Amino acid sequence: MMKGKRILTVSLAASMLVPSAAMAADNSESKDMMEPTVSTSAVDLRANLSQLLASHFEYQVLTAVKVYKQADDAELVREKLEDNAQQITTAIESIYGEEGASQFADIFASQYEDSSELGMALRNGNMDEREEVKDQLLNDFPSELGGFLGTATEGNLPADTAEQALRAHEQDVINTAKHFVNGDYEEAYAAYDEGYKQMYTIGGALSSGIVTQMPEMFNHTEAMTPAADLRASFNQLLGLHFDYQVLTAVQESQNADGAEAASEQLEANAGEMVTAVESIYGEEGAAQFEEIFSSQYEDTSGLGNAIENNDDMQKEEVTDSLLMDFPEELGMFLETATEGNLPADTAESVLNAHEQDVIDVVESYVMEDYEMAYNSFDEGGERMSTIGTALSGAIVTQMPEMFAQEEENDGSEEPEEPQDPMNPSAVDMYSDINADFWAVNEISHLTNENIIKGYMDGTFRPNDPIKRVQAAKIITGAMDLSTDNRPDAGFDDISSEYYGKAYIDTVADEGIMMGHGDEFNPNDTLTRAQMAVVLERAFGFEAQGSDASFTDISSDYWAHDGIHAVVSAGLASGYQDDTFRPGNDTTRAQFSVFISNTLDWMENQ
Repeated sequence: MMKGKRILTVSLAASMLVPSAAMAADNSESKDMMEPTVSTSAVDLRANLSQLLASHFEYQVLTAVKVYKQADDAELVREKLEDNAQQITTAIESIYGEEGASQFADIFASQYEDSSELGMALRNGNMDEREEVKDQLLNDFPSELGGFLGTATEGNLPADTAEQALRAHEQDVINTAKHFVNGDYEEAYAAYDEGYKQMYTIGGALSSGIVTQMPEMFNHTEAMTPAADLRASFNQLLGLHFDYQVLTAVQESQNADGAEAASEQLEANAGEMVTAVESIYGEEGAAQFEEIFSSQYEDTSGLGNAIENNDDMQKEEVTDSLLMDFPEELGMFLETATEGNLPADTAESVLNAHEQDVIDVVESYVMEDYEMAYNSFDEGGERMSTIGTALSGAIVTQMPEMFAQEEENDGSEEPEEPQDPMNPSAVDMYSDINADFWAVNEISHLTNENIIKGYMDGTFRPNDPIKRVQAAKIITGAMDLSTDNRPDAGFDDISSEYYGKAYIDTVADEGIMMGHGDEFNPNDTLTRAQMAVVLERAFGFEAQGSDASFTDISSDYWAHDGIHAVVSAGLASGYQDDTFRPGNDTTRAQFSVFISNTLDWMENQ
């Protein structure tokens, strides 16, 4: 056991991450507490670690890209990365003492040095240097830090689990930086999105390991609860939204090649938030939210355009909309939706401050006052977490039954029928799957067969789009394909250390999933049309009977035969308006159902 496990109350990070004496004395925070809440010492640990780690990812990517470009702000960005690393080290010290913090700092120092070297290697085009840096980031660093975390948490965060997550994180950094410098902006933002979200997954897993190890320090509260998941989801979505707002406005102000991709990513992120609102307040509430929110990302592009064109009148117009109209309209919506648990004036005030953060970052950056720009960027990121916490707290207060944890049976009630321990339900395995979820049986089936897995934070994320690398892994498992001795598929964006390489090589070798030119694009989503073709290739379906008639699928559509095959087999269907909607993303829940139904269909043939 590591010595010096104690709370250091002298540091800011300690006050953020470790419960105060007043909190420790408050018995209302115990795990026996009846009402769900987004603010306990364990949940706060998870939230703050996740935010620090997400910020680290931001500055790691920025460091590599800025060094590659030899930008004027490259050195300042690197300093910001080091400052963030120090904040994380201070957080470690508040839990594991000076000795633990010293070990952590020694390991961590190599990582931000390698981030700069990654940028230099990309710029110089030296393949040997590039491979050496990648080896450091993908092998040495994850192995060393994973081992440290496994020891520090006394196995509550297993070393191999930590190592795998850290390797995936570093691959996200490499992919994002590489796509940016190559001008592949859509792929860059997809990798960035994945990488940012991965840091919240790591934050959840690490905090859960710490809280399990030291329950007294956190008043026997839990880091992984339905209410905590809601807070994490909103913090993550809002943090990304702030990033994409800033990137959109800056790119537009410079008339940069990546401006359109940034704007599209901002809109996609807004769509994710609309989905989150719909899951709580239904379609009508989501429609109202979307209508209000659409003006904000349009005005963000308008701000950049006004700066680029030196159009003071347009700038004043969009600034007024961002600072007054948008906060007022959304603030009123949130008060009504939360039944007053988030007052309109409170929401309006913090939304106004958020939009001012965006404007301050953009204006400072354009004026080349980089220190002011990045300080405002840090403040803006922290503010989004404040908004996420306030909104999730209001929702949980409004609907406590939706976020309640199951209470332990004190013996006064007849126990429920026990679950089969060899085949547990997804309800017991994933915090975001309830007994009424439409795909619970299929998700349970595939999980028990070890074909699909959830995330380290205990969630399944059923409504997230399935990614190509995830589909490759699931198909490999569902078909019981061996990954041994497969030829290298030779995709430029899949390194030898990439965690999904074996599955990608396997499905490519089998002719099930192909790349796009020289790239596989592992983080791209799988559309309904692509899903149909993949299933057709994988399981050998043949079209039966008359042609499936969909108004949006012509006879010469590239995926026509695959769609006809899976529809005629009864594995997929269209919508009530006679469309198939081939371009829609396939969610993780939908893909689980398709695979589970396919396996059942195969057994009955």
